[in-house]
Amino acid sequence: MKKNLFAFVVFLICCVSVQAQKSALIMDLAYRNKFNYTNWGVGLQYKYNLPANFRAATDFVAYFPEESSFGLDFGINLQYQLHVCNNLSIYPFAGGIMSNHSFSGIPNNVNETGFGLNFGAGIEYSVSKKGFLNFDYRYNLIDKKKNAWYTDYSLIRLGYGFRF
Repeated sequence: MKKNLFAFVVFLICCVSVQAQKSALIMDLAYRNKFNYTNWGVGLQYKYNLPANFRAATDFVAYFPEESSFGLDFGINLQYQLHVCNNLSIYPFAGGIMSNHSFSGIPNNVNETGFGLNFGAGIEYSVSKKGFLNFDYRYNLIDKKKNAWYTDYSLIRLGYGFRF
């Protein structure tokens, strides 16, 4: 019985060590252009490593309210990580986005949700074994059946990430 328990504990420790640094959580600041309001936001990104340098990533950005307007973005991406040197890697990506914006300053309060595609590239610079700086640029292509003020836009994100 004790040998089985010991073998099970060793197996769990091996599994945990194999799973080390499979994912990362990034907290970041975001800036988007092509909008008159709610240009700055805070966000979270979660990245999960897949085989052959691929990663699945989800992200969320909440834009600071400005003049009665508010925005939320939620995206999911597939990334391919290229290791340039020991501490530096770059990653191109493509995926989908859901973008929601509320404009209370416009008569009759407008709330728009758009779906589309995004693509871009990013850079990771490791500052420690578990921590890294993250920068990415993405372009969001939103459904064109929206109002004229609801257009495609660029998004720049800068943040700090933790590997676990």
